[in-house]
Amino acid sequence: MIGLASIQTSLIFFITIGKGVLWLSIFCGVFGIGVLGFGIAFLVIFVSKHGSGQLVLTDSFITIPGRWKKRRTLNLNDVTQLSEFNSYDHAIELVTEEEVYLIERKWMNPKDFKTVRMYLAELERKWKK
Repeated sequence: MIGLASIQTSLIFFITIGKGVLWLSIFCGVFGIGVLGFGIAFLVIFVSKHGSGQLVLTDSFITIPGRWKKRRTLNLNDVTQLSEFNSYDHAIELVTEEEVYLIERKWMNPKDFKTVRMYLAELERKWKK
């Protein structure tokens, strides 16, 4: 929504170029380009966030959507440590011997993130037994 509104606003600034004094035209041109870039950036973020795919969760592996349509498949048997950060972006960290995987709430549906968090909490309880 912000991206589309910004693009419309930039068109209004572009229409005003050449309609008045020179300094006003230059200001409207520069401001129009800035608002257009802002709108395009928000549209790219919106499309990448909502087109990242679905969550796949089984007993042996998890395929998680990530930013910029990257999907990661992780074998749950390789996980050595599990932790959750209650920061602004609510992230879950899965540590393996080779790499650290970060599951971020902002790059997936909130319902899917809640499902992953509950599943991994249950898995961690099983590990502790």
